[in-house]
Amino acid sequence: MVASFRAKIGAPRTPRGGRIRNVILSALALLLLGLQEPQTPSETVAKFKAPDGFSVTLFAGEPDVKQPISFAFDDRGRLWVAEAYSYPNWDPPGRDRILVFEDIDGDGRFDKRTVFFEGLTYVTGIEVGFGGVWVIAPPKMLFLPDRDGDDRPDGPPEVLLDGFGLQGGHNIANGFTWGPDGWLYAGHGRTSISDIGPPGTPVTERIHFDGGVWRYHPQRRVFEAFADGTTNPWGVAFDDWGQAFVSNCVNPHLFHAVQGAHFEPWRGRESSRFAYKRIDSIADHLHWVGKIEDSRGGPEAQLAAGGGHAHCGAMVYLGDSFPESYRGSVFMSNLHGHRINNDRLVRKGSGYTASHAPDFLVSGDRMFMGLSVQYGPEGAVYVSDWYDRGECHTRNPNLETGRIYKVTYKGTPAARPDLAKLPDLELVKLQLHRNDWHATHARRLLQERGAKPEATAALLKILEENPDATRKLRALWALHATGALTDEVRVRQLSSPEEHVRAWAVQLEAEDRKVPPAVLARFREMAASDPSPVVRLYLAAAARRLPLEEAWPVLVALSAHGEDAADHNLPLMIWYAAAPMGEKDPALAMEMVRAAKIPLLRQFMVRHLTSIAPAVPRGAIPVDAPQGPIAFSSLAPRGWDVFVHDRQMGKTSRLTDHAALDWNAIVTNDGRKVAFVSDRDGNAELYVCGADGSGLRRITDAFALDDHPAWSPDGRSILFSSTREPAEKAGQAWNALYVMSAEGTGVQRLSPRGVTDYSPAWAPWGQFLACATGSGEEGKSDLVVMAPDGSDRKLVVKD
Repeated sequence: MVASFRAKIGAPRTPRGGRIRNVILSALALLLLGLQEPQTPSETVAKFKAPDGFSVTLFAGEPDVKQPISFAFDDRGRLWVAEAYSYPNWDPPGRDRILVFEDIDGDGRFDKRTVFFEGLTYVTGIEVGFGGVWVIAPPKMLFLPDRDGDDRPDGPPEVLLDGFGLQGGHNIANGFTWGPDGWLYAGHGRTSISDIGPPGTPVTERIHFDGGVWRYHPQRRVFEAFADGTTNPWGVAFDDWGQAFVSNCVNPHLFHAVQGAHFEPWRGRESSRFAYKRIDSIADHLHWVGKIEDSRGGPEAQLAAGGGHAHCGAMVYLGDSFPESYRGSVFMSNLHGHRINNDRLVRKGSGYTASHAPDFLVSGDRMFMGLSVQYGPEGAVYVSDWYDRGECHTRNPNLETGRIYKVTYKGTPAARPDLAKLPDLELVKLQLHRNDWHATHARRLLQERGAKPEATAALLKILEENPDATRKLRALWALHATGALTDEVRVRQLSSPEEHVRAWAVQLEAEDRKVPPAVLARFREMAASDPSPVVRLYLAAAARRLPLEEAWPVLVALSAHGEDAADHNLPLMIWYAAAPMGEKDPALAMEMVRAAKIPLLRQFMVRHLTSIAPAVPRGAIPVDAPQGPIAFSSLAPRGWDVFVHDRQMGKTSRLTDHAALDWNAIVTNDGRKVAFVSDRDGNAELYVCGADGSGLRRITDAFALDDHPAWSPDGRSILFSSTREPAEKAGQAWNALYVMSAEGTGVQRLSPRGVTDYSPAWAPWGQFLACATGSGEEGKSDLVVMAPDGSDRKLVVKD
């Protein structure tokens, strides 16, 4: 599927000779990896290059720690480390385990090591809190209780969720990070498919999730998909404003994780088929040069760019010991570059742009394989090292190696906190600490303890009186997490002078998907007049969580902001929330087409209305409708299937069988043949069959995206759009219009070069065609008509 959908968007095919060359190069690379000799931990430390003023020391190394797949800090600043011995075989009995490391004398190296638990299988992430350890070990999510804090489990693991997919091998669910709102956040690889629920949940009640960012509430025991897409998100981090960022292992490396977003790449998932376009990486650069398949190591130019295409372990530095220039920037491990990359975040519209800064830490040992990057209570940064000759694709890990390093800036003192011993008011004061490590741990402890009058009053004072917007946010999050945020206080924050406070008030109002009518009215006012694109982004995200009829006035108001047309997030986030109206109420959906000042919204809604017919329930056919059957596509339990509705008999039958996604179904005027689009052979191609499902055959085979079919009035020809020919300009999204016989022969292109045509329609009397057209640039779409041979092309509706 990956290769096929890359081909759909116009990626050039690799010639046979090129494939052979790549195989040879890969074999040589593996040979070179095999020749690498491991260095001792002290030798590896000596080969690190860090900026002036920084030093790297060994916190722990083999044999004390091996295969450190994930680590987390507890409230005493101790490291809890998950060792993963299962990969690439996850069959029990498990060997994975959890260790606890403590630096008692503050010299930067552990003094005490405790084995907390053994016998786990396929651990990919841990976090500590609420009297135990949270573990993701696909296909399960576990909780290991230790409520008395004696570093021994109180009992066997509790299985919280099961059904996480394992198909991707190393492209699977992983985590965790405590979010500012009291949820646990994590990633999920795009090549694994999950159907998630507590043990024993029926299949029909499970949540289907196939990649992106997810979250879990530790008290309500609720799973939610937070955002959809990317390839293998491995590392979620939050900045001072509570904005989430995810590092992506493979392809562009950094995304601003907006709630409800669909991110590139699509990979043919039903979950975002109507997204039409997904939100891109915020990075304005790549960390490799040339072809992605050649980006493992490479020449100096490769290293200068950042080292390679595989990243993990996102961290936004919010500690208090590094120079100020590092605060708020993103750090992530670059596996093939054997280094830690650093990107600078710059606000742009509703989101950010990430620009390449000098690499923070570069290893002279090519077996350095950093995974997790986190800052600690003293502001130092800890880096875990898988330490191996090759990354996961070698599928032959060295089970005897692993390290954890500590990176400090000159003058950084040791820290040995014990936050759990502090009273509530002291934890509230820590919401003002410059090192967000203390604020985050203190907030989670307050959440565990629940709302208390004195702590609530102190938090309200910070929210209402502190001049720093980031401190107001910390107080707002703590009030929400502890259950002390009243409706009156939350609604008042919708009028805060601080845009991020208003934005978060919107998100928290929609947290349980139930918003009172008075607040909905306020949402509509904000959507129409709030000057902040950040607030408008949060309103669009909240709209996806509300019933469509409640969200619609908000979305129409948001669509009227022409100044958001070029924003990185807003047009698409509004579209994701508005798309369902195309099927629920086409007439109401046209309201957006007429009123929207964001061209992309008009373009996508018209495309949606013309490409997918809504399901036709019995009794819904107007009495004056023409006779003959109707073909349509409808959402089945696991994807789109083709149905035919016989108007005379009032009977609906399904023609396809869930084997693939089948959509854009159309029937000939005589009701005898059906055409539709399917990805059943790996690409989006056209198929035809009889109205009873007989004689199914594929009629296109161009390794491209063939879509939007339209029958000629006599049923002898099919009009369709396709990406089968390359665009005139590099990077241009280009669909041309084609016509061919119903047998799939005699394909002719009707579109001129340099335009993109899609969503065609054939006049019932056969004398002209109509289609949407544009330049391939986002938001540019007009309506044209032409003769059936492509001549006499005329513009009839501009933009």
